[in-house]
Amino acid sequence: MFVLGLTKHLQSIIPVYRLSVMHYRIDSLRGPNSLNSSSAKALFYIFHVLPEWLAIFILFSQNVRKTFGTGLFGDWRGKDETEKEKKKRLLKQAAKEAKKGVSMGRGDVDDVREKERNENSHVAIQESV
Repeated sequence: MFVLGLTKHLQSIIPVYRLSVMHYRIDSLRGPNSLNSSSAKALFYIFHVLPEWLAIFILFSQNVRKTFGTGLFGDWRGKDETEKEKKKRLLKQAAKEAKKGVSMGRGDVDDVREKERNENSHVAIQESV
C-alpha cells in the first residue's frame, strides 16, 4: 500500500503546479510573458513529466501481482476466495492433474490431502481444548 500512497502523492504535484501558475494571464501567444521563458518551460516539464515517470518506475519496480494477489489477467474473481475454497479448488485441480498423470509441481495429490488431514486434526484438537 506504500506504493499506492507514493504514486498518489507524486501525481498530486501536477495540480499543485497548475494552481500555482493559474493566475498568470496570457493575452497573446507570441507576446512576452512569464511562462514563455526557458526556465518556466523547463519547470513545466519537470513538474508534469517527472512525477509521471517516477510513478511508472515505482509501479514497474514492484511485483504488483504478488502484492495484490492477481493472476495473469488481473483479478477476475467477483469475490476473494476463502482458505477453504482455495483448498477445495487446489484439491480438485490436483485430482484432475493426477487423473491425467501430470505432476502438480508443488507435490502430489497425496501431499495435498495429507496437509489437509493434518490441518483438520489440528483444528479438531484446538476445538476440543
